[in-house]
This record gives sequence, structure tokens and C-alpha cells, in this order.
Amino acid sequence: MFKFYGAKHRLAALYPVPTRSVIIEPFAGAAGYAVHWRNAADRVILVEKDERVVELWQRLLAMPVDELLELPTPEAGERSSDLLVAFAAGRTTRDTPKTFTVTSRMAERFNPMRRRIAESLDECRHFELVHGDYRDAPNIEATWFIDPPYQPTGVGRPDRTRGGRYTHSNANIDYDELNGWTQSRRGQVIACDQEGADWLQWNGAIAAQDTSSRGYREVFWERC
Repeated sequence: MFKFYGAKHRLAALYPVPTRSVIIEPFAGAAGYAVHWRNAADRVILVEKDERVVELWQRLLAMPVDELLELPTPEAGERSSDLLVAFAAGRTTRDTPKTFTVTSRMAERFNPMRRRIAESLDECRHFELVHGDYRDAPNIEATWFIDPPYQPTGVGRPDRTRGGRYTHSNANIDYDELNGWTQSRRGQVIACDQEGADWLQWNGAIAAQDTSSRGYREVFWERC
């Protein structure tokens, strides 16, 4: 839907196709997988711990497309409190105070992001939102797309890793517990992380690029 740090909208088509009529994303963010497969599911459940991200989802799902397209285009240097503007530049809520200065990157990328949202918004009205921890997701028969903040790998500060930039970051996750929780889900399960993570026995991989065009490998585990 909207641009989001770590979102999977570019990679969603490379992951296994959903085989159930319900899709659940327990670390929703921008829900790139569910948005990509929005017309393949009768029901979509998004679980998100970050209150500001949940509020943005609620706002967009209630907003007519015409109203979205009529939002003022931000200008570099002005002050804004619209999280959607910050997300256009790949910011996270941890990086974004309630009121912030619009950067040139935000201003340049806002309209392309808005057009992309407008193209899919009406087809996402059936999405259900749960403001809570991943454990709050109902364990029902579904296609589970489990995309937590990346597990820290190697040396260095965890808050500077790919999974460390979120308000609710990899520092808040017990990956051993997440392993057991993931394997106890009912239905098709697709869980992903970056190469080097070891909390699951990965059985698939995807070549990817980050926002700086640096190559890396996504790994995933699928159980049908």
C-alpha cells in the first residue's frame, strides 16, 4: 500500500502464492504481500504493534480515493504532521517525530506513492486491522506471511541493523519463541528474514536490493 521501510511490495510476487482464502500478516507494516494478493483472499487480517502505523491504515481504508488524490502535495521545507508524507521517503516512526520538516525526498516521492495507493485502495477495503502484538493474531487456517524485524546478524549495534530501525524493533523479539510460534500456525506458513538469520531452517531464498540499491539475500521458510 504505502511506502514503508522494509516493505515487501517489490518482492511479494517472488514469494510462494497464497493457497488459503485468508491471509494474515502478524507484523503488518505496509502489508506488501497482502496488498499484492488482495484479490486472491476473501479475508485479510493485519496485526500491527505500532499505533501510528495502525492509525495510518485506518485513515487510508476509510478515505475515498478522490479525497486521497486531493491531498495537498507537500513542499520541501514546510512543517508537516502527516506520517504518510514521511513514509514516502522510507522513514520509520522511530525516525519521525509527530511534527517534522518535509525533505526534498519526501516531496519528490509523495505523488508516485499516492498514485500507487489509489490504484489498490478500493480493493483493500476488506482488510481487518488488529492493533497488537503478533501473538494476538488468531490461529486460524490461513496463509501466514510472517515478516518480523530482521534478526541481528554479525557484529555492531543492533539498532543500526535492518531490523533495528523500528519503534518496535528486533530488540523486542525473542526469536526462539518466534520460531515455536511460527511453526504452530495453522495452514500455509511463509516466514522471512535476511541471510544470516538462524531462527528457522530456511528452505528458500530471493535476491533483493535495499533502498540504497545494495544487494542482499532474503531467506524464507515455507510450510504448505
